[in-house]
Amino acid sequence: MTVTAKYRERYAERDIAFYADSITSTYTHALIVPAFNELPDTLLNNLTIFQPQEALFIVVANCPDNAHEQDIHNTRRFAASINAHQLPNVCVVDRISEPLPKRQGVGLARKIGTDLALELYARGQIESPWLYTTDADAILPNNYLHIALPDQGAVVFGHVHESEDARLQRAADLYDLHMAYYIAGLTYAGSTYAFPTLGSTIAVHAANYAQVRGYPRRNAAEDFYLLNKIAKVAEVKYEPKVVLTLAARTSERVPFGTGPALENITKALEEHPSGRSVKSYSFRSFELLRGCIKALSTFAEKGSADLDIKTRSLFAQLDWLETLEGFESAYAPPRRKRALTEWFDGLKTLRFIHAARKFYPDESLLNTLNSSDPPIKKVIASHMLRDNDYL
Repeated sequence: MTVTAKYRERYAERDIAFYADSITSTYTHALIVPAFNELPDTLLNNLTIFQPQEALFIVVANCPDNAHEQDIHNTRRFAASINAHQLPNVCVVDRISEPLPKRQGVGLARKIGTDLALELYARGQIESPWLYTTDADAILPNNYLHIALPDQGAVVFGHVHESEDARLQRAADLYDLHMAYYIAGLTYAGSTYAFPTLGSTIAVHAANYAQVRGYPRRNAAEDFYLLNKIAKVAEVKYEPKVVLTLAARTSERVPFGTGPALENITKALEEHPSGRSVKSYSFRSFELLRGCIKALSTFAEKGSADLDIKTRSLFAQLDWLETLEGFESAYAPPRRKRALTEWFDGLKTLRFIHAARKFYPDESLLNTLNSSDPPIKKVIASHMLRDNDYL
C-alpha cells in the first residue's frame, strides 16, 4: 500500500466522499480555499484568471461551533453567492450546517479541502501532484500556477499585505518586517527551518502531504505545524517570484497569528507613531541559536555536546538535556545528524528563541534593523516584496 493510499484509507476526513463522487470532470490543478465570514468578491475575481479546466477551486465554507449568528449568516451568504454562479470549476464544501469544533477551526477546514484534492488526484481527476492552499481574501497573481515547482516537498510563495487604511498599512509593514526579520535570523543561525509559514501562500506535494498525515486539526498555526512536518521529510522552498496580495485585517478569530498581531501593532502605533515601540527578538538570541546549531552539528559528528553556559541553561530550562544525551547512544553519527535536525525542529527553535529572552529581552525592531549587518538586511529585503518605508 502506498503512502497516499494509506493516508486516504486511514487518516483522510470521511465527509469528502460525497463531494469527490459529485465531481466528474478533470482539472490540471486544485486550489483549496477555506472561508469563514468572508465576502465573495476576491474569490470570484480570482476565478477569472484561470480557464475552467485549469484549476478546480475547492471552497470549504465553514463556521466554528461557537460562531456568532451574524458570522454564520455572512458565511451562508458567501456560499450562496458562490453557488449562484454555477461555475464548473468550483466545489463548495458545506461545513456551515455541520460546524467545525472551535479548537479545530481553520486547520480542519484546510484538511478537509486538501484531503478532497488528494482524493481527486488519486482518482486521476487532478493532474498536478501539487495541492495549493490559499484564503478567500488573497488576490492571486497571473503566474500562480505557471511557475516550475520542485519534485517534492512544499513551496511557500511570496506575499504582500495591503490595506486602504494608512494606519493599518503601517502596522502590516511592521508585522511583515518582524516576520522577515525572524526568517533572516534563522537563516543567519543556519536553521533548516528558515522559511515563512503563511497558510494562504502554501503549495504542498500530494505524496509528502500524505506522508506527514495532512494538516493538523488546529484553530491556529496549522500552516506552521504542516510545514514543520514537511521539512523533516523534504525541502520547503521559498518562491518570491509568485506574490500573493493579502488583506491586512485585524482579527480576534484566532488566538495568535496575523490578525491579532496587527491589532497589537495598531494599538502600539496609536501611542508611538514612529513605530519604534514595536518590539521583536534581540539579534543576540539568533547569535546564541547559531552557536547552539553549530554545537549540535559537532555533537552529531563527535558525540559530545559542547554547549555554552547560556545555551545549556536554556536546554535545562526546557527539559532537553536528558533527551540530547540520549542521542549519543541511540544513533550512530550518520543517522544522528538527521535525528538531531528532526528533533531540534521549527517548534523547538521558536521555543529556544522565546526562552532566550531570559538573557536577551525583546528590543525595538526598527532599532535592531538599523544596526544589523548587511547580509541580514539582504535576507529581510528578499521577503519584503512591497515598498516599505521602514527599511
